[in-house]
Amino acid sequence: MYADEFAEQNNVETLLSELERLHHHYEQQPLPVTRQEFENRSMLYHILEDMKAFLDIKKDFITAR
Repeated sequence: MYADEFAEQNNVETLLSELERLHHHYEQQPLPVTRQEFENRSMLYHILEDMKAFLDIKKDFITAR
């Protein structure tokens, strides 16, 4: 399903938009209560930030062509 969206010619605007929507969704969730919930949310946040960095690099690569 998402394989085409990572294709070299894709400008990733859709993926960045979906990532922003997902980030906003998690901001609306209640704060973690337990340490395990906090650690899980922390890992998820880190993954989302890494994905955003990857997509930003890809976007810059596509627009520089």
